[in-house]
Amino acid sequence: AMEVESMENAEEAEQAVPLPRSTVLPSEVLNPRLLGAVVKLFVTKAEPNYCMPWQVKPQRQSTGSAFVVAGNLLITNAHCVLCETSVRARKRGSSKKYTAKVLTINYQSDLALLAVEDEAFWLGLCPLEFEEVPELQDSVVVAGYPTGGDNISVTKGVVSRVDLRDYGHGAYLLTIQIDAAINPGNSGGPAFKNDKVVGIARAHLKAAQNIGYIIPLPVIRHFLECYEREKEEFQGLCGIGFRFQVTENEALRAKLKMTLEHTGVFVTTVSSQGPEAGYLEVGDVIMEVDGVKVADDGTIPYRGTAWSEERISFLHQFNHKFKGDICKIGILRKGEEREVNVTSARVKTLVPSMHGFDCLPSYFVVGGLVFVPLTTRFLKDYFGSDWRRRCPEALLHVISRGFQEFPDEQIVVLCHLLISDVNYGYKLYAPALVSSINGLPITSLLSLVNAVMGSEEEFMEFKLDDASVIVLETSTARARDLEILEQHNIPENMSKDVRAKLKTLPGESPVSKGP
Repeated sequence: AMEVESMENAEEAEQAVPLPRSTVLPSEVLNPRLLGAVVKLFVTKAEPNYCMPWQVKPQRQSTGSAFVVAGNLLITNAHCVLCETSVRARKRGSSKKYTAKVLTINYQSDLALLAVEDEAFWLGLCPLEFEEVPELQDSVVVAGYPTGGDNISVTKGVVSRVDLRDYGHGAYLLTIQIDAAINPGNSGGPAFKNDKVVGIARAHLKAAQNIGYIIPLPVIRHFLECYEREKEEFQGLCGIGFRFQVTENEALRAKLKMTLEHTGVFVTTVSSQGPEAGYLEVGDVIMEVDGVKVADDGTIPYRGTAWSEERISFLHQFNHKFKGDICKIGILRKGEEREVNVTSARVKTLVPSMHGFDCLPSYFVVGGLVFVPLTTRFLKDYFGSDWRRRCPEALLHVISRGFQEFPDEQIVVLCHLLISDVNYGYKLYAPALVSSINGLPITSLLSLVNAVMGSEEEFMEFKLDDASVIVLETSTARARDLEILEQHNIPENMSKDVRAKLKTLPGESPVSKGP
């Protein structure tokens, strides 16, 4: 699979070399006022360490781009300001850096809004205007502060493709592909067409030249309206709680009682916690979404001309929904056509990925065994950026389940073995799924903590996914916990979020090194 790289590690920007006048059309020359609305961000980050969740990674600095929108706000990419401890904004032609505050951030659309309180910053700045999705072959100009210099840089290209792509957190959203160079530091900068913004620079394709991606207006507009509706309570985009497959096979169509007039996709899984629960069933064929017909390959018409038509995934019909909106889905169930009305809502995944929104660096330590909930952030920190190729198949299988089966369900992983006398003789070659303790199923990290702290058995037997077991003597493990924590400089035996949720049992209390 081809990899898309977000431009989040930029440290410098490059000044554009003006093209000869004869090679630039008048409509492609940007008004200096527009470039003045593009600012450079200086970001200091302190990211959590999901592999060693009691630690924070060393601070690092990066740069990015942002631009002015209505309401005296700056818009940029989420990955530019993720886990920030400090954000400074510098205007073009200025040496002063102004303090900026992150108002909201959304991983799924990779967008964030910033505010600058100092009114002097806004002097001379005007908000940029947006324009709808450009046509194929339209010229675009990307402005920003990429690596290679310090001043603003401008690159030109054409629209190569409009499609849905995975933005990295399970959200397949509309994306514009361009052939203009997008380099580290460009992220968050505007892409112009005829002096209006048609997208925000986001990423480039690894192992390819001049293939970049920008976030188009429909995604930007939805993000801005979500923030206007919910402000600080904005917790993410709505999603779908079902899985599907195409219906291009004749035998499958016959089994589903589809006639020649029927088209659509076949529902293979419905989450009991998703918005479609009670409305869709396994075996249903989704034929229409809000009156738009779904083809057998799962596509719908996007836009077209007399000589061509673009098609994109039918998931686009769900992407522009707000929390509480009604989605009308036309289905075929056992040969009978019907319509169901589903109330749009956010969907929690079984293996979360968005730090601060659906996951935290949680942990629990007992007898030198370190347990954490399974998240993609943990997998990236443990195995590196190519974690999908390196992590055990059992973990990938769990991820493929997709949805929680009941509220607050977590997959618990034994990630480290801090060797001491109490656990000597056991080996851990890779993170292992924990299925039970003393025969009690583990449904979340909190359920494991309660089971351990409430255990009155002589031994604690942890059963792992490969049928192996780890047995600790309960009294010895508890007696050695403080010593093990001090040896490894771990402040307490559980993270603060777990401690806050824990209903401490009589006679039990969380273990801590001290105040």
